[in-house]
Amino acid sequence: DKFCQKQGYTKGVKEFILVLMLYKGHSAEAIESAVETALSSGAGSSQAVKHILIHRECGRDQSFSALENWQTFPAPDVSIYGQIGGGR
Repeated sequence: DKFCQKQGYTKGVKEFILVLMLYKGHSAEAIESAVETALSSGAGSSQAVKHILIHRECGRDQSFSALENWQTFPAPDVSIYGQIGGGR
């Protein structure tokens, strides 16, 4: 739910799947801890989770925080594309 709230439904589902794929190479405990760290710092993306995992594996467990001025955009409204061209 947090990924969907942060990224929008479609991108949130994709981000969730990318986090699930991390289970191939990391323990459940490590991933769950990294997800908690990412979400509590406001960095709700699979890349943030992956970044935290990599740093912890290298012995560089650091605090993380989201970039305050990082601009995010709402998901585009693609429903208008049906009105463009071709008309079947």
